Amino acid sequence: MEFIKTWCDATTYLVLCFATFTSYAAEIHGSPKILATKSIFVTLNTTLSAFKTLTELPKRQVKAHRDCGSQRLRRE
Repeated sequence: MEFIKTWCDATTYLVLCFATFTSYAAEIHGSPKILATKSIFVTLNTTLSAFKTLTELPKRQVKAHRDCGSQRLRRE
């Protein structure tokens, strides 16, 4: 667990990192290579899940998100 904490200390989202990777502690065994591989795996799965959710949104909701995003960009 200390290895995971040390790894996560260098991240922006320390609590999320630690909560995510402690469940893989038995598989990681203090290996930077395995932890890096798990990081990629978790990121890919999270991205695919978000993509699936977004592609299944009703058209009306997609339009609302686009409008909101456009307004936000204009303010920046």
